[in-house]
Amino acid sequence: FLASQLHAIAETVATFLATGNWRVASSLLVRSALEQTGSACGFFGVVIEGPTLRILAYEGLEALDQKTGHIEFGAKENLFGGIVASGTSSMRNELTSRKPGEMLPAGHPPLTRFLGVPVKVRDSIIGIIGVADRASVYTDSEQRTLERLARLASVFCQSYHLARHQKALEEGLKESRTYEKVGRLAAAIAHALNNMMTVVLGNTELLVHELTDSEALREGADAIRKAVQRAVRLTADLLAFGQKQMLFPRPVDVCRLL
Repeated sequence: FLASQLHAIAETVATFLATGNWRVASSLLVRSALEQTGSACGFFGVVIEGPTLRILAYEGLEALDQKTGHIEFGAKENLFGGIVASGTSSMRNELTSRKPGEMLPAGHPPLTRFLGVPVKVRDSIIGIIGVADRASVYTDSEQRTLERLARLASVFCQSYHLARHQKALEEGLKESRTYEKVGRLAAAIAHALNNMMTVVLGNTELLVHELTDSEALREGADAIRKAVQRAVRLTADLLAFGQKQMLFPRPVDVCRLL
């Protein structure tokens, strides 16, 4: 029995090292867990923000099938959440109780028996391996088998989290480059408009100064001056947006504002 476990672990590791594909390796891991525990169904998932359990691979749970998107379950106040919160394995040979700690997450198909173990890195829970619906009751032997596989699964969990982190960094870099382009465009527009507005504003100031006898003309020239000043502020706002600067910085009395 131990030899078959070692063979399954070696095959899974070899597949992952050869392809770098955590999805394929995760499927092999689940298949191995089912074979070695005699279970009808099972899954392997990573714990992400929420906490939420995101399923990476599963077998025998056709009701979970989705055409698009990820399969996710909340990991709070349910059977999966208990494993995440406690960091310990959970063996339930009769899932008939309605206690919060034994309830399945909403949307999960019903199970009769369940064995789940946490996947850890140091003291952090980063995933769960779960198997269910064995013909006979689960014992400590099946739990130890699953816990050995969980130690291997930590490699795939970390690989998945690193891939997510890298994607987030790439998206952040892409957004940063977009802002940089907008900033350069805004600076060019602001520079050109400010040059034109400076000419208009300067001449308007001279016009207002000279129009001493006609109140109507003076008011018209003053309106032009105010409009130009608003245009100058608008170009400053555009430049601030492109360079991620604060708009209209000023001292604020927080208590009064609240």
